[in-house]
Amino acid sequence: MGRRPTVAFFTPLVAGPFFGVILRGLQRECAARGARLLAVQTLHPAVGDEFKDFPDVPGGLSSDRYDAVVSLTFALDDEHLAAVRATGKPVVMVSREVAGFPSVLADNTTGGREVVEHLLRHGHRRIAWVGSLENQDTRERHAAYEQVLREHGIEPDPRLRYEVDNLMDWGGEAAGRALLADGLPATAVVCANDNTAIGLSRALQEAGLRLPLEMAVVGFDDTARAGAQSPALASVGQPFERLGELAARLALAGLEGPLEPVTHRVPTSYVPRASCGCDGLALVGRGGSVGLAFADRLAALFPEVAPGSPAHAELGSAGTALTTALAVASEGAAPLEPAQVEQAVRHVFALRPRRETMTGLLREIQAELRDRGCPRDIADELVRELAMCLADARTSDAHEATRHLRDELRSEYDISMELLRAPHDDPSSLRWLARTRCRAGCVGLWSAPAEVGHTLHLVQSFGSLGTEARGLQRVEEFPPRTLLDLVDPEAGELAFVLPVRTATRDWGLLALVGKPELATATGRETYFQWSALLAVALEQRESQAERVRLEEQLRRRALFDELTGLPNRAYFNEQLQEAVGRAGDEPFAMLFLDLDGFKLVNDGLGHLAGDDLLTQVASRLLSCIRAGDVAARFGGDEFAVLLRDAEPEVVEAVVERLQAELARPYDVQGHPVVATAAIGIAHGAPAYTGAEQIVRDADIAMYAAKARERGSTAVFQVAMHDRAVDRLRLEGELRRAIEGSGDGSGIEVHYQPIVRLSTGRIAALEALVRWRNSAGRLVSPADFLPVAEETGLIVPLGQLVLRESWRQLLAWRAAGVADSDLSLSVNLSHREFWHRDLLDVLDAELALPGAVASRLSLEITEGVVMDNAAEAASLLGELHGRGVNLHIDDFGTGYSSLEALHSFPIDALKIDRSFVGRLHLARGREIIRAITAMGRSLGMEVIAEGIETPEQPLRLRALGCPMGQGYLFARPAPAAELAELLVTGIDTSSWAPGLRAAART
Repeated sequence: MGRRPTVAFFTPLVAGPFFGVILRGLQRECAARGARLLAVQTLHPAVGDEFKDFPDVPGGLSSDRYDAVVSLTFALDDEHLAAVRATGKPVVMVSREVAGFPSVLADNTTGGREVVEHLLRHGHRRIAWVGSLENQDTRERHAAYEQVLREHGIEPDPRLRYEVDNLMDWGGEAAGRALLADGLPATAVVCANDNTAIGLSRALQEAGLRLPLEMAVVGFDDTARAGAQSPALASVGQPFERLGELAARLALAGLEGPLEPVTHRVPTSYVPRASCGCDGLALVGRGGSVGLAFADRLAALFPEVAPGSPAHAELGSAGTALTTALAVASEGAAPLEPAQVEQAVRHVFALRPRRETMTGLLREIQAELRDRGCPRDIADELVRELAMCLADARTSDAHEATRHLRDELRSEYDISMELLRAPHDDPSSLRWLARTRCRAGCVGLWSAPAEVGHTLHLVQSFGSLGTEARGLQRVEEFPPRTLLDLVDPEAGELAFVLPVRTATRDWGLLALVGKPELATATGRETYFQWSALLAVALEQRESQAERVRLEEQLRRRALFDELTGLPNRAYFNEQLQEAVGRAGDEPFAMLFLDLDGFKLVNDGLGHLAGDDLLTQVASRLLSCIRAGDVAARFGGDEFAVLLRDAEPEVVEAVVERLQAELARPYDVQGHPVVATAAIGIAHGAPAYTGAEQIVRDADIAMYAAKARERGSTAVFQVAMHDRAVDRLRLEGELRRAIEGSGDGSGIEVHYQPIVRLSTGRIAALEALVRWRNSAGRLVSPADFLPVAEETGLIVPLGQLVLRESWRQLLAWRAAGVADSDLSLSVNLSHREFWHRDLLDVLDAELALPGAVASRLSLEITEGVVMDNAAEAASLLGELHGRGVNLHIDDFGTGYSSLEALHSFPIDALKIDRSFVGRLHLARGREIIRAITAMGRSLGMEVIAEGIETPEQPLRLRALGCPMGQGYLFARPAPAAELAELLVTGIDTSSWAPGLRAAART
């Protein structure tokens, strides 16, 4: 069996007598045709269920999960509809006409005309209109109302038009009070829908009016509430389920071929009842129309049931069963079979559980018995038995409605209590779904403020959803495919997607597997209520957490240094004591720092200058440590750092970073000052039982460092034997990989494309080294490159990468895989750049057949050349003179950037990924705009690194950046995989679907 097609139904709401019934029609038709339904609610609690404008819906929501779309009323705006149509997927509108799209609408004009004609026949001439004109259905009904009045020579009186803010009961109540205030200028009222009519009737009756003697009232939609009013509300029967069925048929037909953008009208019919002055019970049933079989007359009682629909099939089965039973019983051959008849009667009654259904069915049965010549006494007995069956069905329906109400109220209470139990429980855990009839669900919260509407973090799931319902997921991929696969259409199920929002925050989306909700027990749609409660619970939980954070902040204010803002000794010791207690589970280290020459600054420049220096030192400390580490001022010129979860190599890296950062010159009140620091290191160990012990040892180590040259470091208790052994092993394996066999066994070159953002074409490749150790595991470059740099192995390693990548490029060009203008970028480390063999190695490669120097770019950082700017300028000149391009890598993160641009022959700037990661911030965009403008003015290419999200290349293009690279386009890959990408090109669908992917420039 092939994959089920999925129809997405975008709807303002997903339950109730309008939305829910249309949804049921869609679901049933989809199930009958082997498809499944995904209902996406577009209204959210932040705007409420009376919102009249187009809701803000995330672009592309669930687009990877559906094959066709049905949009109800104002669920999607024109921009969203156009975006869906651009994907080639069929779109069908319901209860709204949009140019260029097929639409399904109820025949409001015919129904509206019948209402007014009927009231005119009752002698009414002052007929008022109550409703809203903000949607197409009500506008058509109002137009028919005015048209019929004019046809009868009655000019519509604008004073008899009462517009309401909503089409709910309270809107009708407001109109009723307005009618009363105006002195009842009309004798009849046509309401835009049943809710409005019911509210208006209530207001008039509470004022003492007798309906319909003093005011006839008619509604629209013929909801279940209409027939239950007193007096029963006359209304226009709206075939909502047929609207859904027809929309589903059209949407699925659109998968076979294009749909004509025409409007399909579904017939409506006027249902007279007591509120208009008629006896509704006398007007149902055709009473044995000549030429019609009983089953056909039975079907005629239900014009809202479409021929060929699942409901029509049920009606046919019931009609056949009743026909057989009546034929046998009327001939006296056998009595009615109670079970068979009762089942058929219940099927009929369930299609429209109304009083007139019972009356109409009995009238048709009487007519059938009369047509069959059944004796009067037998016919009366049969009718009594059937009437009892119908009465039992109605009683059973009432009992079921009561039970449903009881269960729903209990369930809503239980769910509300469980959700609002936060912050003690996590509301996103979805444990509360176990109290519902939903079989599965998952919740996705926006992964970050900048990702609202784009990327969800699937935090929890309910049911058997597997690993797909975890981690990050694009909004286009929500809900998870495993959730959709759980939907059982034949059991009446579908998938729901609901927004989780409050007035102050958009939290994410909730997905469920459940059944349509036709009636709402509490007056509030259940699924809507759940998503609203979930949003409130999440907000309540965060508010509680925020209160805890504020209390903690107040507590900590007493534990911070006033001058630098760093924690003071007391706070530091508290944190250190916690680390000592976890020493067996989590490695840590303490650094004790003392500034060299601080006394000279205080004595020579004054205490204010000394305070300024201390503040700058504190800032640099914070810039060097990781999140979770603690930097503190102990007093005077002494500082301390707690490094949590820190292996010795991490400690060493942080110390090196600290020493380098602290040694940079300071501008202290206009005076250049150099202030290094002596650093003592004490590694955490289970032997420590108190914070004061490790402070003591770190202090001793600091004094040992201070006894050496300025800016020295010393370690108390050298417990790094294992690390030294591992480091030696790593160095040995790396050396053997580079030099042992002479062929670079274990060393791999991976390639990452550099893409021209305007076309999506691959303009260049960056060669990146990878090492697979003897165990076959790829070692992180962060682990082996520092070893290679320190030991000098970086030089032969870099030469190997240059040689292999350059020759691979030449091979690709010779094979026609790469065009002649595809370039290669190779990184040069500090040691490689200053190595005496650099030019000779480069010349050897440029001398190879087919080599073109301009197709090679060498990437260096500012720090490499700024160590000795004069000699660097000479070497760069020689490199440039050979025709190769020179790129400044990680531009903007080093120092003397402008000096480098003016002094050296640079061809391109590579914007560091840290700036690209801040594109969502105005300041970040302005920095990139400035870099690209500077590059253009100097005739340099500009390349952005670290592009990871679909929005980033679009923003970079808008800022004038022509090229970029990053995981969005492709991760670094071996030559074989990269060759395939050169042929197929970059997939631009996620960030520039209008571009056609191409392999090369």
